[in-house]
Amino acid sequence: MEDNHERIDLPEGLGGAPVIQFAATKYEQGGRVMYNLVLPLVALPRLIERPDPNRPLEDNRKVNLKHAEGFRDYIIRQNPWIAPAIIVRAVSTEMTFEVKADQAQGVQYGILSIPAHVLPEIKVLDGQHRTLGVFLAIEQVNSEIADKAEYLQKAKIVGEPNAIAAAESELRSWTETRERFGRQHISVDIAIVGKSESSQLFVDINNNSLAVNKDFTTVLDQRHVGNRIALRVLNEHQLVQGRIETGQSTRMTSTNPNFLGARHLADIVRVILVGGSGRISARREQELESMEDGAVKQVSRFFDVLTEAFSDLAAMSDDNLDPVTLRRESLLGSVTMIRALAATYFELRKPGPTQFSEEEVVTYFRSLDGHMREVPISPDNDFWMSTGAFAPNGMAPLARQGDFVKLVSALTLRAHK
Repeated sequence: MEDNHERIDLPEGLGGAPVIQFAATKYEQGGRVMYNLVLPLVALPRLIERPDPNRPLEDNRKVNLKHAEGFRDYIIRQNPWIAPAIIVRAVSTEMTFEVKADQAQGVQYGILSIPAHVLPEIKVLDGQHRTLGVFLAIEQVNSEIADKAEYLQKAKIVGEPNAIAAAESELRSWTETRERFGRQHISVDIAIVGKSESSQLFVDINNNSLAVNKDFTTVLDQRHVGNRIALRVLNEHQLVQGRIETGQSTRMTSTNPNFLGARHLADIVRVILVGGSGRISARREQELESMEDGAVKQVSRFFDVLTEAFSDLAAMSDDNLDPVTLRRESLLGSVTMIRALAATYFELRKPGPTQFSEEEVVTYFRSLDGHMREVPISPDNDFWMSTGAFAPNGMAPLARQGDFVKLVSALTLRAHK
């Protein structure tokens, strides 16, 4: 019987296991084959399995969700942004590479084909937090777009012009962010190694990396308003000018000739502006950016108060006392104590019926001057031991947050009494 059905040409492999292809560069590193891919952010989930903070890999550290969320916020809010390559491991048995061109020094360019069922075998060696951060960023952007589109639809039904305009603006902003994720890329290096080798690679990566001094990053990172204020103060105020460790050549230790590290100064700035337990939120960051000059004056005034109230700090400001000697002879050489005084200053200057004037704060701090030299703190020193923030014979307050809160609370209460 003759078949009169028209012949339809279907794609080859229809219904079979799909193969995902990437433009890649093939090279050798440390005696092993490596592939480099450059992917749009939105394409990263196609290649790498989502890192799970509740299920750490055998050959990698546990993922810190808060750190991943920090990278999520970074790539959403900041443009331009930058990130190093993510390094993953894979086995080569079913991956194929079609060479399209030979480049210099043994590098080849071509098409890397990965069967879909092999993808779960690709595991992150370095960059788990960046990877999870990208997953979280894509999810948040998509969620915000859906929410704003729904809100816009409701606003149009109600017919409220202001609500419609606001919704359209927010929807446009999030849509632009998603489009940006489609055209901005991140690099991925695939190491062809077995599982037994991957643990050593993870160790090698971390043993051969050098952490950047936090004082140095504070100076360099001028994106955050708190760091900018700290940099201006360290260049302008006599008490700290020339006495801040910037971290370029050394770390802040007890023998460092500087008074504070740059990161300590930035933390003190934060305490003066938002309190000992406060944080500079995105909204507060915007507010401070619009009044940065005023914030610099506020922080500078705190250091004026310290210089007026404490004889040792006045002597250091006049170059009659060095920071190393100060740390050996006074609690004022302790970063934690300076932070506690900053938090106390914030509480006493807080607007309200019990607000202290600047002069009253100076008078109160001056009453503490003699007590600052009671080091080490003997077990029977009721003035300091009663705060619950000192260990017997300690040279500085305990730095744990709970102890810090006790010290600030005690200092504030004494001022009011």
